[in-house]
Amino acid sequence: MSHRQPTDITEDEVADTLAARGTAERRWSILEQVRRDGQATVTDLSRSFGVSEVSIRRDLERLEEMGYLRRVHGGAQALATREPGAIIDARQRQNVAVKQALGRAGAGLIQPGQTILIDAGTTMLELARAIPRPLLQEGGLTIVTRSLLIASELRVHRRTRLLILGGIYQHDYDSCIGAGLEQALGGLHVHTLFVGSDAVTAERGISTDNVLEAPLYQHLRACAERVVAIADSSKIGIHRLQVTLPFEQIHTFITDGAAPPDFVARARACGTEVILVPVPRP
Repeated sequence: MSHRQPTDITEDEVADTLAARGTAERRWSILEQVRRDGQATVTDLSRSFGVSEVSIRRDLERLEEMGYLRRVHGGAQALATREPGAIIDARQRQNVAVKQALGRAGAGLIQPGQTILIDAGTTMLELARAIPRPLLQEGGLTIVTRSLLIASELRVHRRTRLLILGGIYQHDYDSCIGAGLEQALGGLHVHTLFVGSDAVTAERGISTDNVLEAPLYQHLRACAERVVAIADSSKIGIHRLQVTLPFEQIHTFITDGAAPPDFVARARACGTEVILVPVPRP
């Protein structure tokens, strides 16, 4: 499998990345303003952020689709306050047995002395829980994460070095984002990056509707020697708005044995190792 170095990135790709990052940061700021004031008009937002009303309407449409606000005539309103973390709590109760099996398979790839980066998500939480206790106690591991749930799970293991990447905390996703986090990643080197996903296709790789954090994944990938993506087969064939990692940038993909054979074949044709985990019996 061919993996390009950062110096191989073209000027067009840099421009696209910067544009995506600017859009994500603007949408986050729009959301914060709507939540703070309770509502906002398209005209006022256009003036505040120096972009066209067409762009603001597109931003509000995406934020509404993601469940962050409600569009109204001429602008948007904040949603009624909901319990922080409600979405992540609900996801923890879905496909638990399969996620646990996938987590154990991912944890089996970790070797003593390694530095690993575990991304946010409920499958990643199961991976953290599946790391063998002897490895946590005597394995000389360094674990990096941007998830407070994963950090809380691992904090009791005093002989494991734990590095928490801070930033703006997203309650619904249990993850931190922001420019400061991206800058911190620039100085890191890890042996393996573990990521999950809610949407996977052979053509596009893994994708997300969370446009606020999608650009972050190229920074995560750049600091890792190996990228391992994990997702159960129910996520295969689902498209989301923005690609986070194509299969050409994924060294290993772990899923359960119910994955469609044609998907597995196409992923392997991209040079990705595909590990199929037996589906646990109910």
